[in-house]
Amino acid sequence: KMKRHPEEEKMVATLDVSILRRGVSLSLAVTSKGEVYSWGQGNMGQLGHGNTEECHTPTAIAAMGGHSVVQVACGWQRSMMLTADGVAFWCGLGTGPWMQGAPMAYGAGPPGSWGKPDQ
Repeated sequence: KMKRHPEEEKMVATLDVSILRRGVSLSLAVTSKGEVYSWGQGNMGQLGHGNTEECHTPTAIAAMGGHSVVQVACGWQRSMMLTADGVAFWCGLGTGPWMQGAPMAYGAGPPGSWGKPDQ
């Protein structure tokens, strides 16, 4: 079993984390309320914070506000989040340079209408 970092221990205790996933360069956590947090390397926008900066403390992914996340996955330079209503959000490598690290929805509405969470 992998040892957690001190900031992970504090977050798990205070935010009622139900899912904690680690990738090579980032970590994702989902609370019992369906909120999602990320931290780690952000060079490809994989943290979903709308930038390409590193983040050393668990930080809520603001663009996912209003979506109840039920599952997450971490890749090398990408993240994926699945919502309770079946919409998958992806950020990081492979989402295109215009994304600038904001999660992109797949499966929201008919093909061709897919886009950022606020569309």
